[in-house]
Order: sequence, then structure tokens, then C-alpha cells
Amino acid sequence: MGAPGQAGSKSVYTLILQERPYLDESLWQRFLYHASLVQNLHIIHGSRQPDEVEAYRALGDYNQDRALLPSLRSLWWTHKGDPRDRIVLSVLLPSSLQKLFVIYERIRAWNLAEDLEMIPPRDENLLPFLASRCHGLELLEFWHVFTEGRLMVPDLLSFSHLNMLFLLHSCLGPPEVRTLLAALPLRQFGFVASGFANATSDEALIEAPQLRLLRVTGTCAVAAGVTAVIRAPVLDWVHVSVTDEDTMHLSDFKVFMRNIFSTDFSQNLLKVTIWPDNYEETPRRHPPTAGARASLMEVIPVGPVLASLRHLSIHVIPTQFSLSFTDDNVRVFTQASPELRAFAVLCIDPQLSLLTPHALLFFATYCPKLEILSLEAMDGAPVVIPESAPTPGHPLASLVVTVPRSALQDPQAFAAMLNLLFPDPGFKFQCNAHWRMTNEQREGWPQVHFELAKLRSRTRRMSSDAALSGIDTYE
Repeated sequence: MGAPGQAGSKSVYTLILQERPYLDESLWQRFLYHASLVQNLHIIHGSRQPDEVEAYRALGDYNQDRALLPSLRSLWWTHKGDPRDRIVLSVLLPSSLQKLFVIYERIRAWNLAEDLEMIPPRDENLLPFLASRCHGLELLEFWHVFTEGRLMVPDLLSFSHLNMLFLLHSCLGPPEVRTLLAALPLRQFGFVASGFANATSDEALIEAPQLRLLRVTGTCAVAAGVTAVIRAPVLDWVHVSVTDEDTMHLSDFKVFMRNIFSTDFSQNLLKVTIWPDNYEETPRRHPPTAGARASLMEVIPVGPVLASLRHLSIHVIPTQFSLSFTDDNVRVFTQASPELRAFAVLCIDPQLSLLTPHALLFFATYCPKLEILSLEAMDGAPVVIPESAPTPGHPLASLVVTVPRSALQDPQAFAAMLNLLFPDPGFKFQCNAHWRMTNEQREGWPQVHFELAKLRSRTRRMSSDAALSGIDTYE
């Protein structure tokens, strides 16, 4: 590794230490030589070596207690709750650090009553140490810290420059959230919500004038309370991780969605994502349809927020109620969402309703900026091909159909419709078949890829022939 400034040398901006962060003397000398260039540090380790802490301490003495990494701007640190880690941090961290990600490793412990359970480590003095050492932090993110939020707030207030705070496993109630938003210039904020259930806009509001991103984890009723009392006029992204997917009620879900799409909550909302707290790669399917029912457009209010929305993603699959989404719903939704760029909704009960390929015509007609589209439970009904594309040059790049419920009767016509509506050369079609689908239900869908490829190849060949013909005419 060449010295900084030497011809042909490579600058070091990111260092990753994995498994065994102990370095021998020669490596430390090389590390010190280039330390002034390091801007990002990732320390991911297993068990500590017996003499590791002393090695860090000796390194600090060797460097005369100066900042070992004076240019360091961000640090990812996996923490085992060992108080000795603070010695390591005191050697590494400059006061100018801007971004800090602390991930507590969960420890397996034997419990006779509950078999194996995960017990989080604790180092109650870590946060005060960081507050005294890195008072200029702009981003702080904690994972697997189960300390009560109210105990963390006094130390968090010491970070006066903090504008991004994520306490992804720490509970905060209305008093703590109000205090943090009032005292810190937060633009991005994530926390586990507690004590917000049944909160309404009639209660004391929580002002968040600078907040741009809000990430909330909690039950549907709690999330409804959070969105009822927070006022974030410039908020453009809200992400909610729902923890009671199997038990939430339709009434709570309606209130929750009504609050999100209210201009009282935000006048600038561009992106809404609602996911279960424990997301599974393969979406769960509904039990037999029973209980309360509603259409998606009964849950999502049409209004000014929807008119400016760019991204909508709902991956919650309720089991206590059922949601439907019909072609008519699609028409109403798309007419109300002209700015939409991405739409992915996996919350529909396929036993209640099926979209038909005709729904794609509404997306192509009324959402001219749409780039990503994911639909659930499409019917393989006959395809009616429009005479011309409603939006020439539509930019849609990805269409995913999840769990189609009937065979595609005319794959060639469906491919022709896709080719007409979404002519982007990079357009991709994907069909995710559920394992419970019968062979009859699967029939026809895989053939779409082949038919679409043939059409695209023919189009490219015709364009090439036309171009060559033009050259011949010119000559």
C-alpha cells in the first residue's frame, strides 16, 4: 500500500474489520500510516481476544491520545455489551464523527422454563460515554437496545446536532417523542411506539416541523395514535412496521389509514410503506374469508395527499378482516394518483376479488410516471387489446403479478397488451405462483415471457430494418 500522494497509490476511505479486529504490530503501523484517509469504519467481531483491549489501549498511548482516525465520519459497531468496548471506542472515535450505527449482538442463554431465549446485553454507560465523546453526531442508530426510551432521553438531548435518530428496539411514549422532537432538529426519526393507543387529535399535538422521514413500529391501534397526534407538515415518507398483523381490527386499520392520508398529518407525503414487523419472503395467504370486509378504496381516502403520492407499498395481510380490490377500485385509485411511481399492494383477499388484465389499462392511462407495479390475485380472463397505447412511451419497467387465481386464457394476447401499454425496452414481467396453485391455475402465465420476448425481438428487427432503409434512401 503506497503512501498518500504517491503516484499509483490508492486512497483508503473505508476499512472493514471482521471477526478478529486484533491486528499485529506491522499491520497497526500500516493502519496508522493511512489513518488520516479513513472515513468509514465497520467493526464486526465475534469473541474478544484476551489481549485485544490492551492492544487498543497501547495504540492510544502510542498515538499520544490523539484521534486515531481524524477523518472518520461514520462507524458501524457491533457491540456485545462489554464495558471494555468503550476503551476501544475512546481510541478510535474522533469528536468530529457524524454517523454512528451501534448494533447490539443478541446472546443465547439457556433458560429451563423457555428453552433457548435471546437475552439482549446491556451497557448502561455507553450512551453517556458517546454523548461526551461525539457531541457533534448527526446520525445515531441503535439496534437491539431494549432499554426503556425514557431512560435514554436525557442523554440523547446532549446530541444537539442530531438530525437522524433511529431507536429500532426501544419504546418511546408521547412524552419522550414530544421532548425529542422539540429539542433536536430531527429530520429522520424511528422508534417503537408505546402508549399511543386510542390517542386522538383532540389531545396535545406533537409538532415536528422539520421531520422528513418517520419510521414507527407498533400495533395498528398504536400507529393510528401516532399519526393522529404528530403534525409533520414537510414529512415525505412514513414507514410503519405493524406488530399485530394477525389480530388487528378493521376499525383500527381504517383510522390508521385515514390519519396517514390526512393533510393534518403531512402536507408533503410522497411515500407510504406499511409492512409486518416480521416480514416473510413468501407472503402468507388468507384463511377462509370471514369476518369484516372492505374494499381498499374504503380504507384509502381520495384527496390531496393521494394526488401527490409517488410510492405506496402495503404488505400487511390481515386475518381478522378482508380487503378487496376490483377493476373499478383501480380506476378510482389511478385517477386520483397521477404522480404515482411505484405501487405494490399485498393485502388483498383473493377469495373476495380478482383484478383482470383490464386494470393494467387504468394504470397505463392515469399513472403516466409509474415505473414499478406489483398486483395480487389477477384473473386470466380474455384480454381486450386497446387500439392504441394510452400513454406512448410509458416508463413502466417492472410488472409483478403475485398469485394469479385462474389460467391465462390467451398468453399471446396478454403479451401483446403488455407490449403496447409498456414499451420500455427494459420492461420486465414476473409471475409469482403460489405453491398451492393447481396446474390448471398456472397454465398460460409462464408463456407470457416467451411471447413478450418474441414481440420485442420483432419490434427491434423492424426498427433496425427501417433505419437501414432510411440510410439506403439517403444514399
